[in-house]
Amino acid sequence: MPEVTYYGGPKSGRKATIGSPPATEAAGEGRAYTYNAQALGYFYSSADVTSRGVLSVSIADFGASTDGANNATAIQAAIDAASAAGGGIVWVPVGTWTTGPLVLRTRVSLRGAGSASVLKLRSGANAHFVTLADANTEECGLVDLALDGNKDGQTGSTWDVVYLDNTGYDNGRGLPSPGDPSHFAERLTVTNAKRHGIHTIGSYSGSQFRAVRVHLCDGTGIRLASPDNNVVDSVVASSGTFGIHCVSNSNRIINCKVFLSGRITGTSGVGFYVQNVSRVDLIGCESQDNRKDGFSITGCSQIHLVGRADRNGLGPEPVTGYLGDGLFVQNVIDSRIDLIAGDRAAGADGNVGGGVTVMQRWSYNSGGGISGCIVHIVSGTTASGTHGNGSFGATSLVRITHKGTIVTNT
Repeated sequence: MPEVTYYGGPKSGRKATIGSPPATEAAGEGRAYTYNAQALGYFYSSADVTSRGVLSVSIADFGASTDGANNATAIQAAIDAASAAGGGIVWVPVGTWTTGPLVLRTRVSLRGAGSASVLKLRSGANAHFVTLADANTEECGLVDLALDGNKDGQTGSTWDVVYLDNTGYDNGRGLPSPGDPSHFAERLTVTNAKRHGIHTIGSYSGSQFRAVRVHLCDGTGIRLASPDNNVVDSVVASSGTFGIHCVSNSNRIINCKVFLSGRITGTSGVGFYVQNVSRVDLIGCESQDNRKDGFSITGCSQIHLVGRADRNGLGPEPVTGYLGDGLFVQNVIDSRIDLIAGDRAAGADGNVGGGVTVMQRWSYNSGGGISGCIVHIVSGTTASGTHGNGSFGATSLVRITHKGTIVTNT
């Protein structure tokens, strides 16, 4: 019989064999464990839910293998066992594990050994890869793991790799969470989504995404359609439409980089797109080599941007045409923008280090409707011989430096 291990509580680190009969701890430990048929193992009695241990299982213990067969039943059984025990860790060993769609449950995390632990969506699944059990599922985790959406094996265009939909979440139930579902992903790699790599939805979220890598998704790398998320120290590359798209209030995107958006499908290609929201921070972010704008901020208020835009708006191939700018801003009020935007030297193939100068059309392009903003732009762009286009409005405080010279100071 396979074994499970407990973390936390007086039985921390001890083993229990799955399928064993009920047992009592050794004398002096002072607490009885009970057997639960659904969990296939031991856990603290339900009368003492505050101090029970955390179940830890491996998907291999439930029959998963790396032979290319569909492991969905085995992996889901491991998730359900951890859930039935009150929460726990489901380990994904090194290898590529083919599976169907998976459902995460409250306080259960999938953990691997880094990018060598791969969960790959089976061909013909035609569904979101990782979803939530219901609207009130919370505190789920994806850690040290790679998720491959196998987009070439799917039909349709609406499938996401990580789809976290908490629409209808009840934040007044008195659960341990601080009023939000509070999911988390750390050192997670997401590839080959038929649509979006990571997609959050709902009126509550509060999720944490740290050191996440998302690439080769036909839609958007990370789409935030829920509030109070933190995306930190993450990289999004080669998305079909947008790198990071924020369409909900009160999100924070910190120390992130987006590049090569729009190069897969040849549509759109904005690096960071903040649309019709307020109270969003983009701090220490870089947008590079995207097909259209590096940063696009439209219909917003109380936005704080501190970032860098290099060599955006290049079209589907390097050094051919200008489809966008370092920054496009329109209908924005009461915000602060601090941007460095400029050219980069590149070879004929677009790689840095050659003799061809590649640049954005303008460092900034204002579509109008700007008021009450503080704007500081350092421009090195020479594509059209000017630093930018349009005005930030009479009520904004603006300072623009172009190649060592102050050109606007109001």
